[in-house]
Order: sequence, then C-alpha cells, then structure tokens
Amino acid sequence: FVFTGWLVNGNPPGDSSLRTYTVRNPAVISPVFAPAKRVLFYTEPEGLRVSVDRSPFDTVGRLENVGRSNPGLREFAAGGRHLLSAPSPQQDSQGRMWVFDSYDIPLGPGGSYNVVNVNVMQTVTARFVRGASQTGRKRPG
Repeated sequence: FVFTGWLVNGNPPGDSSLRTYTVRNPAVISPVFAPAKRVLFYTEPEGLRVSVDRSPFDTVGRLENVGRSNPGLREFAAGGRHLLSAPSPQQDSQGRMWVFDSYDIPLGPGGSYNVVNVNVMQTVTARFVRGASQTGRKRPG
C-alpha cells in the first residue's frame, strides 16, 4: 500500500497535501492508503539513472541481489500517472558517455506512465545509446 492523502472528518481537506491544519474544533484526521503497484526500474547498460516525476534515482544490475532495498524499486498508487524520463547524458563506471533513447514499455503523451494492474509487479528498462562529447572551436563563418 502507498499513502495517497488525508481525510479530515471523513472529507478531503481543502489543501490536499494537508501541510498545516488549524485546530478550531475537535477533528478526526485519517491517513488514506491505496493498493500499490511495484515497478522495478533497470537500465541498458546497467547501473545508470532514471527519473520518475523529474526525480532521478540510481538503478542496479539485474543480477545484483538487493531484495527490497533495490534503489530502482518504486511503488505507485492505482490510477496514478507518473512522468518517466532519464538524465542525459550520463557516464558509466568506465567513463563512457550514454544518451537516453527510450523505455521498453509504451508510454502516453509526454512520457506518462499510467498505473494499472496493481496486483502485477512490472519491470521497466530505460534504454541508452552510446554518446560522445564534442569540444573545439567554432569554425569561422
């Protein structure tokens, strides 16, 4: 399950994130949880970074035994939408340059991932292609 918000006296508050609440009368404040879909992110080549909702995070190789502490594991609420992307360019551990190409799943407009089938874990792989840096002077026009 994942946390999706708050209820105040059984209703959503005016401020959906409920950053502050001024107590004027007795109130019942309850957390709301929803079933979660587990999504495990990998990259090709392995060990690069991906982003969900513009927040980058590390991934690990498919054969690394990290269990529930896998940095590429994310849990999303059913019906949610998340922007998938990747920082680009990136360097691997050998110093080679990589540029983000695509994900191995179909995405909606703007890279939108729609959370469905929460009872089925999903693996998503970000694909990168070799890149190169360019340095030098501008040619005279």
